[in-house]
Amino acid sequence: MNRNELPIDRQDILENVKMLENMSDEDVSEDLFKEFLETYMKLFGTLRRITDNHIVDEDELIEYGISESPFGKKVSKIFSTSQALTGFGAAVGKMKDLDIIKSLTDVSGIVDKLEEKNEGYTWMMELLSKLDRIKGSSKKIGNAQRMFFQYFYRELLNVESDSYLNLDAAVQNGYKKYYSQVI
Repeated sequence: MNRNELPIDRQDILENVKMLENMSDEDVSEDLFKEFLETYMKLFGTLRRITDNHIVDEDELIEYGISESPFGKKVSKIFSTSQALTGFGAAVGKMKDLDIIKSLTDVSGIVDKLEEKNEGYTWMMELLSKLDRIKGSSKKIGNAQRMFFQYFYRELLNVESDSYLNLDAAVQNGYKKYYSQVI
């Protein structure tokens, strides 16, 4: 919401809610924070359906070279973290600033198209692999994960992106953009 993927505390959240309600260029007749959460929950539910609530097993961790303590073993764990949520807020805010989207309603419409374009959980395994690499190479792991999630969402939800609506490509290209920022 504040175009920043860094962690936020309770006071920051309250300030963001107040800022959202007072923004003059927004439709203040709507509850923007509620709409933000509803849009995220819609994405969350869609990703769960795409993976059929798959739970990663030990053999898959080995196959993908992921540590024994992955970021999560299912979509509901991965995307219920603050890193995933704040990365989403930063991505949506950035896309709004760049006039890629006009509102959260645009994002909600994009999410509606995700299920028909994706299936399975290979993308989730690749996402966990990238998050594992980030954990192994970053000093500030949470901040790095937030940055990666921001790029992942921007790739996935941006109609101008080569990765638009493609979870596999969004993971790969989101990681490339993240990596280019930290090297």
